[in-house]
Amino acid sequence: VRDLVYGTLVLSGNDAAWALAEAVSGNVNKFVKLMNKTAKNIGCENTHFSNPNGMDENDHYSTAYDMMLITKLALSNETIREAAGTVKYKMDATNKSDKRVMKTHVPLIGEKNSDYYAGKTGYWDDNNCSIVLGYENNGLQLCVVVLDATKDEREKDVKKITEYTSKK
Repeated sequence: VRDLVYGTLVLSGNDAAWALAEAVSGNVNKFVKLMNKTAKNIGCENTHFSNPNGMDENDHYSTAYDMMLITKLALSNETIREAAGTVKYKMDATNKSDKRVMKTHVPLIGEKNSDYYAGKTGYWDDNNCSIVLGYENNGLQLCVVVLDATKDEREKDVKKITEYTSKK
Protein backbone atom coordinates (compact mmCIF):
# COMPACT_ATOMS: atom_id res chain seq x y z
CA VAL A 1 0.00 0.00 0.00
CA ARG A 2 2.85 2.38 0.83
CA ASP A 3 4.42 1.86 -2.61
CA LEU A 4 1.02 2.49 -4.24
CA VAL A 5 0.57 5.76 -2.31
CA TYR A 6 4.02 6.91 -3.40
CA GLY A 7 3.46 5.65 -6.94
CA THR A 8 0.25 7.67 -7.11
CA LEU A 9 1.58 10.89 -5.57
CA VAL A 10 5.24 10.96 -6.63
CA LEU A 11 5.08 9.35 -10.06
CA SER A 12 1.47 10.28 -10.92
CA GLY A 13 0.85 6.61 -11.61
CA ASN A 14 -2.74 6.14 -12.74
CA ASP A 15 -2.31 2.38 -12.44
CA ALA A 16 -1.16 2.85 -8.84
CA ALA A 17 -4.27 4.92 -8.06
CA TRP A 18 -6.55 2.17 -9.40
CA ALA A 19 -4.65 -0.56 -7.53
CA LEU A 20 -4.71 1.53 -4.34
CA ALA A 21 -8.49 1.96 -4.67
CA GLU A 22 -8.88 -1.82 -4.92
CA ALA A 23 -6.49 -2.45 -2.02
CA VAL A 24 -8.25 0.03 0.28
CA SER A 25 -11.90 -0.66 -0.55
CA GLY A 26 -12.01 -4.03 -2.23
CA ASN A 27 -13.05 -2.55 -5.57
CA VAL A 28 -12.85 0.71 -7.48
CA ASN A 29 -16.59 1.47 -7.39
CA LYS A 30 -16.68 1.35 -3.58
CA PHE A 31 -13.62 3.59 -3.42
CA VAL A 32 -15.13 6.18 -5.78
CA LYS A 33 -18.32 6.21 -3.68
CA LEU A 34 -16.17 6.83 -0.61
CA MET A 35 -14.36 9.64 -2.44
CA ASN A 36 -17.67 11.31 -3.27
CA LYS A 37 -19.01 10.85 0.27
CA THR A 38 -15.84 12.32 1.76
CA ALA A 39 -15.96 15.27 -0.65
CA LYS A 40 -19.53 16.06 0.42
CA ASN A 41 -18.64 15.65 4.11
CA ILE A 42 -15.85 18.25 3.91
CA GLY A 43 -18.04 20.80 2.14
CA CYS A 44 -17.38 20.20 -1.55
CA GLU A 45 -20.52 21.30 -3.37
CA ASN A 46 -19.28 21.16 -6.96
CA THR A 47 -17.30 17.94 -7.13
CA HIS A 48 -18.14 14.48 -8.39
CA PHE A 49 -15.63 11.72 -8.97
CA SER A 50 -16.01 8.94 -11.53
CA ASN A 51 -12.62 7.26 -11.05
CA PRO A 52 -9.76 7.16 -8.53
CA ASN A 53 -7.11 8.85 -10.68
CA GLY A 54 -8.74 12.07 -11.91
CA MET A 55 -8.64 11.28 -15.59
CA ASP A 56 -11.36 12.98 -17.61
CA GLU A 57 -14.70 11.18 -17.74
CA ASN A 58 -18.30 12.24 -18.08
CA ASP A 59 -19.65 13.26 -14.68
CA HIS A 60 -16.15 13.77 -13.24
CA TYR A 61 -15.64 17.40 -12.21
CA SER A 62 -14.49 19.78 -9.50
CA THR A 63 -13.74 23.45 -8.81
CA ALA A 64 -10.67 25.25 -7.50
CA TYR A 65 -12.44 25.88 -4.19
CA ASP A 66 -13.37 22.22 -3.76
CA MET A 67 -9.87 21.12 -4.76
CA MET A 68 -8.53 23.45 -2.06
CA LEU A 69 -10.77 21.73 0.52
CA ILE A 70 -9.60 18.31 -0.66
CA THR A 71 -5.94 19.38 -0.66
CA LYS A 72 -6.23 20.86 2.82
CA LEU A 73 -7.68 17.60 4.14
CA ALA A 74 -5.18 15.41 2.27
CA LEU A 75 -2.16 17.39 3.47
CA SER A 76 -3.38 17.20 7.07
CA ASN A 77 -2.61 13.47 6.86
CA GLU A 78 1.07 12.96 7.71
CA THR A 79 1.53 10.02 5.32
CA ILE A 80 -0.06 11.82 2.38
CA ARG A 81 1.81 15.05 3.16
CA GLU A 82 5.13 13.17 3.26
CA ALA A 83 4.44 11.28 0.02
CA ALA A 84 3.18 14.40 -1.80
CA GLY A 85 6.36 16.21 -0.72
CA THR A 86 8.79 13.49 -1.77
CA VAL A 87 11.20 14.33 -4.56
CA LYS A 88 12.58 10.83 -5.06
CA TYR A 89 11.23 7.50 -3.78
CA LYS A 90 13.06 4.19 -4.02
CA MET A 91 10.87 1.13 -4.34
CA ASP A 92 12.38 -2.24 -3.53
CA ALA A 93 12.48 -5.04 -6.07
CA THR A 94 9.58 -7.50 -6.10
CA ASN A 95 9.13 -10.92 -7.64
CA LYS A 96 7.69 -9.11 -10.70
CA SER A 97 10.02 -6.13 -11.12
CA ASP A 98 13.45 -4.75 -10.37
CA LYS A 99 14.11 -1.99 -7.85
CA ARG A 100 12.97 1.36 -9.22
CA VAL A 101 13.31 5.02 -8.44
CA MET A 102 10.37 7.39 -8.84
CA LYS A 103 10.90 11.13 -9.26
CA THR A 104 8.26 13.76 -8.64
CA HIS A 105 6.42 15.49 -11.45
CA VAL A 106 5.65 18.44 -9.18
CA PRO A 107 7.69 21.54 -9.97
CA LEU A 108 8.86 23.63 -7.02
CA ILE A 109 8.94 20.68 -4.59
CA GLY A 110 12.45 20.09 -3.37
CA GLU A 111 13.93 23.21 -4.93
CA LYS A 112 16.51 24.95 -2.77
CA ASN A 113 14.87 27.33 -0.26
CA SER A 114 11.41 26.32 -1.50
CA ASP A 115 8.41 27.05 0.70
CA TYR A 116 6.28 24.55 -1.27
CA TYR A 117 6.18 21.42 0.85
CA ALA A 118 3.82 19.07 -0.99
CA GLY A 119 1.67 18.89 -4.08
CA LYS A 120 0.21 17.03 -7.01
CA THR A 121 -0.04 17.82 -10.70
CA GLY A 122 -2.78 16.99 -13.15
CA TYR A 123 -2.33 16.60 -16.90
CA TRP A 124 -4.94 15.87 -19.56
CA ASP A 125 -3.27 17.53 -22.54
CA ASP A 126 -0.76 20.36 -23.15
CA ASN A 127 -3.44 23.03 -22.67
CA ASN A 128 -5.29 21.47 -19.75
CA CYS A 129 -2.99 21.06 -16.79
CA SER A 130 -3.50 21.65 -13.08
CA ILE A 131 -1.56 21.72 -9.84
CA VAL A 132 -2.31 21.81 -6.12
CA LEU A 133 0.42 22.75 -3.66
CA GLY A 134 0.90 23.25 0.04
CA TYR A 135 2.87 26.40 0.82
CA GLU A 136 4.18 27.83 4.07
CA ASN A 137 6.22 31.00 4.61
CA ASN A 138 6.60 33.09 7.78
CA GLY A 139 3.45 31.68 9.34
CA LEU A 140 1.38 32.03 6.15
CA GLN A 141 -0.09 28.69 5.10
CA LEU A 142 -1.76 28.27 1.71
CA CYS A 143 -3.29 25.57 -0.42
CA VAL A 144 -2.61 26.83 -3.93
CA VAL A 145 -4.80 25.50 -6.73
CA VAL A 146 -4.36 26.26 -10.44
CA LEU A 147 -6.69 24.67 -12.99
CA ASP A 148 -6.95 24.81 -16.78
CA ALA A 149 -3.44 26.03 -17.54
CA THR A 150 -0.58 24.93 -19.72
CA LYS A 151 2.29 23.11 -18.05
CA ASP A 152 4.41 26.30 -18.03
CA GLU A 153 1.53 28.59 -17.02
CA ARG A 154 0.60 26.57 -13.95
CA GLU A 155 4.05 26.98 -12.38
CA LYS A 156 4.17 30.71 -13.24
CA ASP A 157 0.66 31.20 -11.81
CA VAL A 158 1.59 29.42 -8.58
CA LYS A 159 4.61 31.69 -8.16
CA LYS A 160 2.52 34.81 -8.84
CA ILE A 161 -0.08 33.75 -6.27
CA THR A 162 2.43 32.98 -3.55
CA GLU A 163 4.53 36.09 -4.25
CA TYR A 164 1.40 38.27 -4.04
CA THR A 165 0.10 36.71 -0.84
CA SER A 166 3.53 36.73 0.82
CA LYS A 167 3.71 40.52 0.40
CA LYS A 168 0.45 41.09 2.29
